[in-house]
Amino acid sequence: MEMPPVIYVEFIEREAGIPREIFRYIGDQSASWVQAEQDRYIGQLGRTMRLWPHPAYLTLFRIDGLHRIDDWERYFRSDAYHNNYRSFAMQRSLRMLRDGCYDELVPTEQIGDGIYYLEYFHPPIDGADGAMVDHYRQRSEHHPDARLVLLLRRIGYLAPDPGGLVAWRFPTARAAESLLRERIADSKFRPTDAGLYRRFGEEIP
Repeated sequence: MEMPPVIYVEFIEREAGIPREIFRYIGDQSASWVQAEQDRYIGQLGRTMRLWPHPAYLTLFRIDGLHRIDDWERYFRSDAYHNNYRSFAMQRSLRMLRDGCYDELVPTEQIGDGIYYLEYFHPPIDGADGAMVDHYRQRSEHHPDARLVLLLRRIGYLAPDPGGLVAWRFPTARAAESLLRERIADSKFRPTDAGLYRRFGEEIP
């Protein structure tokens, strides 16, 4: 049976001893080691104005499926990895705290301009993906500047708690304010944490 694509998320921190300018250079994965024909680089987000919990950075890929983990393990054991000096240095300069594997419930959009509002939430245990999609699309419809760009549910337990991640893009923080002030009546989708992000390199640390 053919399995659906997977969104692979890396949760990253800057090593305390690495200057921010070097971190932004080394941590930029737009020129990544992944294979473009099988893995699509979606982008990176950085917490801005400290309005988010740690870890402060996320990198997102869409991959063909979980079989890619087998391929990556072979790569990291190979001479090709040890001869890829940029990738080798990156793996040793960033604090990659945890990675996660997710199913995408709406198409995940390429990271671009604007400010991103992210929420973590507990996906309902009944597995009602349609209800989740309806809930977050309805929230978007109440805010004219909101664009729903990401809605993820972790695969099994292969991602940090609480297991659900949703993001909207806005032109400005002011444009996001009506959604930020929204009271969530349905406790099934009440966020456990939330914050503001920008594209990697444009965040204010």
